[in-house]
Amino acid sequence: MLLQILVHKSHDLLQEEIGIAIYSMASVDFNGFFAAFLPEFLTSCDGVDANQKNVLGRNFKMDGDLPSFTQNVYSLVNDLRYYRLCNDSLPPGTMKL
Repeated sequence: MLLQILVHKSHDLLQEEIGIAIYSMASVDFNGFFAAFLPEFLTSCDGVDANQKNVLGRNFKMDGDLPSFTQNVYSLVNDLRYYRLCNDSLPPGTMKL
């Protein structure tokens, strides 16, 4: 839910606090976050193809410190928005999503 809020920019003024909240939840079980939550989140993302989802997952570094983790979250969100923007600009039927 919090990642979706960042993706949709619905609470953009709270970006930093949301990043810290995501870190706080993930830090309880980083292995579970990286092995289960992140792949499930990417699977549920609309507007990107399977290859783009794989790239997003691979690019998310398994850093455990707050600054690096939140930077990775922001990079994931920005890359996801970029892929969606690019895919939306393509003619219909060009990509199989």
